Amino acid sequence: MTDTTEELIHLEDLAEPRYSPEAQQLRQMMTTLAADCPLDTEVLHARAREATGLQDFGPDDYRERLDRYVSELSEIDMHGPGIVNFHAQLVQWLKNRLLLT
Repeated sequence: MTDTTEELIHLEDLAEPRYSPEAQQLRQMMTTLAADCPLDTEVLHARAREATGLQDFGPDDYRERLDRYVSELSEIDMHGPGIVNFHAQLVQWLKNRLLLT
């Protein structure tokens, strides 16, 4: 098995990494998807409910922490792939909460 990581991303400068054409295409697709991935707690809860068909998140003690976390994320000038990744991760956490409640 050969390691092709070097061919995909060449890091000379962490602030401005150079990506292969394939990686650039993936990043562009994720940037397009970011418009449909708002970092908004109501949307995140709705997506988790839709995905699981469940409604009960259990005790609300987590909501203040989630609101604060999402608020802080929203302050970051995040690129499209970052938005998509955080959105997906937060929805998954909420789905897990629904499934465990």
